[in-house]
Amino acid sequence: MEVLLGVSAMALAGYLLTREVDSEMPSNTPRKRVADYYVAGAAYEDPVSVIKKGMRLMELHIGSDQQDRPVVLGSSLRGGESENKFEPICVTILNQAFPSRDPFILSLVFHTDTTVTLNAVAKSLRETLHRHLVPPTPELAEVPLDSLANKLILVSGPETRGSDLDSLVTLSWGESNLRRLDYARALHPREPEELRQFASHHLVLVVSDKSKNVYAGDNEVVASGCQWNLAGSGAGFIERV
Repeated sequence: MEVLLGVSAMALAGYLLTREVDSEMPSNTPRKRVADYYVAGAAYEDPVSVIKKGMRLMELHIGSDQQDRPVVLGSSLRGGESENKFEPICVTILNQAFPSRDPFILSLVFHTDTTVTLNAVAKSLRETLHRHLVPPTPELAEVPLDSLANKLILVSGPETRGSDLDSLVTLSWGESNLRRLDYARALHPREPEELRQFASHHLVLVVSDKSKNVYAGDNEVVASGCQWNLAGSGAGFIERV
């Protein structure tokens, strides 16, 4: 236990030091691969607030209405019909997340397998963010971060297969180069070294369980080797130690 606490403390210290150095880094300094950076994000939150915080990772949960149109789920988006629509959120990302030297990561979780709904999501993305979309890139983790300036990284699950959306998804957690893990599996994996080795050349998205008030802290995610934290804190892409 003392060893584990020591490792966590060292990881946190390294993470905080890296954050401080990164904030002082000149904007023209070449950066490393996508896999070498930690990114904080949020789910079920208003996209305007997420972007204003400087976060470059956001997750949307999407269902279908009675006409099979995409509906964004989440308490923070309730209040008016337009606020539940997907396309206005795309416009918000277009207008407020760019320009930026950092890419923006949009994670889409579907609570429907209706092809009409998925195709409508694809149509909205093409009509608003087509110039920013990164095409399917299985080896995204190895791509230099600076080559993705002003780009949108779209990640989703296997539900998109067979729809118009499939060709727009940069990386899917239904395949082998991206893992989507909940808090417990990320911080207490059966094979911790295997997870760290995986994360050294691939990407891991950590999802906290809001229903159980379980959240993965920044230092804990960094110590586990994972890169993307949907309940983290911080702005931009922060180099991991």
